[in-house]
This record gives sequence, structure tokens and C-alpha cells, in this order.
Amino acid sequence: MTTLAIQAIESIPALGRIAEIQQRISELEKMFGFKNTVSNKFQNTLEAELQKIENLDTAKKIKPIEQFLAENKMPVNENAAANAKKVAEALQAEDNLAVVDSFNPSANPNVETRRRVENSAPTTTEGMIEAAARRYGVESDLVKAIATAESNMNQEARSYVGAIGVMQLMPETAGSLGVDPYDEKQNIEGGAHYIRQMLDKFNGNVKYAIAAYNAGPGAVQKYGGIPPYSETQNYVGRVMDFYIK
Repeated sequence: MTTLAIQAIESIPALGRIAEIQQRISELEKMFGFKNTVSNKFQNTLEAELQKIENLDTAKKIKPIEQFLAENKMPVNENAAANAKKVAEALQAEDNLAVVDSFNPSANPNVETRRRVENSAPTTTEGMIEAAARRYGVESDLVKAIATAESNMNQEARSYVGAIGVMQLMPETAGSLGVDPYDEKQNIEGGAHYIRQMLDKFNGNVKYAIAAYNAGPGAVQKYGGIPPYSETQNYVGRVMDFYIK
């Protein structure tokens, strides 16, 4: 569930929050064709409680949310909006794992295992680098070394020739990779994707791939190796120094 969706839950009355969560459960069931354990328990609790709330006050109306948290051994906050947010995040975790399960029908982790699985995108630069490296099958240390040499891992970095962000992507390169260079996550994914392409082009030769990242693959092909440009040769040396440390 997006941040906006969570904010929406927080901004409406307690009963509305319950309805929002109930709707989300329904969407997940339709999307993946099954009822997962946690959501099903919440659904049963909700249906039982909804029969009792016609004349109850607001505090009692939020009992299904609190009971959901208690049943799943999650801390209950005194603030109703905070409780609703926890439920939304729990459902998001189930959503993420359901996507994994849809690609692996034999997988059926229990609820406790599901809770322990990381269910949110990384928010730190290093975390994004590691995730992007895994996605494109590149050593995270290599992507990190390039990011350090390029920008000191600073998304706000801009070069005099127009390179942008952590991986110092040129706008045309970013366009060819289908990423927004001004978005840190996409910038890093674009850089990891590009170094993967260069590794493939030069048969896994790390130094040639690094040189191509700096000077372009055409220059590496033209000279049959690292081009005789002082900037590129120094660049390859810097990246390798970061890489092997």
C-alpha cells in the first residue's frame, strides 16, 4: 500500500479505516486468487465485530484493528491512526510475499516466517545499491565503487557536463535505460543496469567495463582496451581502488 493510501486511512474515521482495509483484502484476494492466513483472520474478526458496532462509540469501533494486531503479536499503539497504519503495513507485507509465492507455487511460508521477511524497499543509498546490484547480477561492491568514484554516493551531485546523481547518469543514457536520473532509486538502478551491459559487452572484463562506463563502449572497442585518456585511466584506477578495499 502506498504512503498516500496509508495517509488516507489515517485521515478518515475509524470505521472508514476498517472499510479501507477490508477493501484492500478483497483486492488482494482477487489479484492472487487465494486468502492468506493473516488477512483471513482479520476478515473473520472484522465480520464478527461489525455485527456489534451499530450503537458503539468510536473507541469500540476500532477494536477489530487492535484485535488484529494483538492476534498477530504486534504492539498496539494508543493512537488509532498508528494502529491502522500498522495493519496497512502488515497487509502490504502479505501483498509482497504473495507476489513471490505467485512465481513459486510450492512456497507456503507460515505467518511467523512471513513477518520476518523484509517487506519494504530499501531507503538508504547503500541499501538501494545492494538491491540494484542483486537485480542485475552485479557485485554490490563494484556498483558501490563506481557510485563512490562518481559522486561519493550523493544523489544531489551534478557534473559540469550534465551528469546526474549517485551514478552520474547522462540524461540520454538514463533515457535509453528507461529511468528517471533525478530519482535516487532509479538513478542507482540505471547505473547498475548499465554496468551489467558493459560487463556483458566485454565478456566480464571488469576494467574494460569500468572504462566503458566512463568513456563509452565505443572508445574501449576502438582501442581494444582502456582508452589512452588520462581521465579514463585515472577513473579506472580510482574505481578499482574502491572495489578491492
